[in-house]
Amino acid sequence: MAPPIASAFAAGLLAVLLAASSIAKLRDLNAFMGILSGYGALPRRMSRAIGYAVPVYEAFLAVGLVSGATRAIAGILAAAFFTGTAGVVGMSLMLHRAPERCGCFGSASTSKPAWSLVGLDVTLAVVSLGVSVLSENAVTSIGADVEAGLGAGLFALLVWTLATFGAVSQLERRNE
Repeated sequence: MAPPIASAFAAGLLAVLLAASSIAKLRDLNAFMGILSGYGALPRRMSRAIGYAVPVYEAFLAVGLVSGATRAIAGILAAAFFTGTAGVVGMSLMLHRAPERCGCFGSASTSKPAWSLVGLDVTLAVVSLGVSVLSENAVTSIGADVEAGLGAGLFALLVWTLATFGAVSQLERRNE
């Protein structure tokens, strides 16, 4: 059974988001590594290695999400990635060690790390898991109507979250 169109669109949007993030980081890798070390979550030696690995991993996830054969596992791996980023940003905010820019899109990022970013990452993790569950190669099969409804819900959640995050980011910049 083919995945619902909304679920496929959600996977496509996640893939575009991850690919754009990967490309932006690779364009100025040294700046991204500086932002990454500013979070204080890793020893300096590891920041460099992770700085190389993150954009490659994002590109890998983007390719996996657009392929029907690997969408289920890529969705799970993307959920783990977004959960990890939410944890790093949240920890740095709690410890008051957040860098000036979030680094989501490397040096092109203009947003500061904030709790809204943690919420965005958690939502992206949920959407990634949903894409995995609704993929063609998922272990379980639920009814077509349920799949279509969940897929549409995931797509709507993703679009709403991205729009809300954009609006919150604009408000945060105006209040600075």
